Amino acid sequence: AAMVLADLQIEWSKRSFRSPYPMPPRYDICDLYSLSSLWWGLMKGHRDRQDDLWLDDSFAAVPPPIPEEIQVEKKMDGIMSALVPEGVFLSLLLNGEGGVSSLIVTILALLELSRKDMVRLEQKEMFGDVCIYPQITG
Repeated sequence: AAMVLADLQIEWSKRSFRSPYPMPPRYDICDLYSLSSLWWGLMKGHRDRQDDLWLDDSFAAVPPPIPEEIQVEKKMDGIMSALVPEGVFLSLLLNGEGGVSSLIVTILALLELSRKDMVRLEQKEMFGDVCIYPQITG
């Protein structure tokens, strides 16, 4: 019986186009697993390079660029004071402030204001400017 089954398996494998062994999984770019795997791989490489950078003696006096809570709170106050009922564009809030750290603090402040239901964020088109409206309470 085992010989007959072995012969049948050989015959079947001649007609089959698919390998009997599992193939490595293929992921589409829209797949969350592959996207997160790619992200964590990039972050690991970036972290390794950044750790080496901060070990250099020339950067010993420079603190690592981690936004502190007080920075975010100050930015939240600044955003709330700049708001008008017609809304303010994010590009106007960032005008004159350069650097990635300023952008990060601004986005963290906007996310916190949105979470507290103090502002409403609206983007009319993909990759367009974000408009910030004060949330009307009543």
